Amino acid sequence: ENLGVPDVEPGLVPALLALPLTQRTAVWLVHACGWPYSEVAEALGTSRSMVGNHVSRGLETLRRRLGVETHA
Repeated sequence: ENLGVPDVEPGLVPALLALPLTQRTAVWLVHACGWPYSEVAEALGTSRSMVGNHVSRGLETLRRRLGVETHA
């Protein structure tokens, strides 16, 4: 029975927790909560471009830790 809880990769939470706090926060707010970069930047007291850097680096690390291959 599914109680409205999405299926989540079992390694995702430990991989997220292993990220530096700023990367984890930026990735979570953008991808889990749907916040725009401008709001994340305001909340973190940084620039939109730094939010982009945090998200990009965080996702790269998550993909590597979870063994996700990307083909650009």
